[in-house]
Amino acid sequence: MSVVRQCELLGLPRSSYYYEPAQVSAEALRKVAGEFDRPIATLEVALRNLEARLDEAGQPWGQDKAGRAVSGSYLPARDDTVQVVRGLVENLVGKRSDLMRMALSYEQADEANSL
Repeated sequence: MSVVRQCELLGLPRSSYYYEPAQVSAEALRKVAGEFDRPIATLEVALRNLEARLDEAGQPWGQDKAGRAVSGSYLPARDDTVQVVRGLVENLVGKRSDLMRMALSYEQADEANSL
């Protein structure tokens, strides 16, 4: 009987016949987690530099009508930009931590299964 017919009888897509699950190891997960270190460090430095430059710039516009208009559009955009970069750092740190926890879980499961 052909693979196509067997899959039809079982109600499975033909691609499931060829599917091979990915092999994951704690070591591989830790390696991938470690690859987050450099981008995290780079973004942290960029964030510190951005905040320092923005603080140095201060609020050089006046309090006249035009200055208030600039302030009203610039300050929210500035704050949003800083929050986005901070969020990127936090997200990458979280993903790195998730991968490390996953590696530990794999090791614990392997250890429990070997008993």
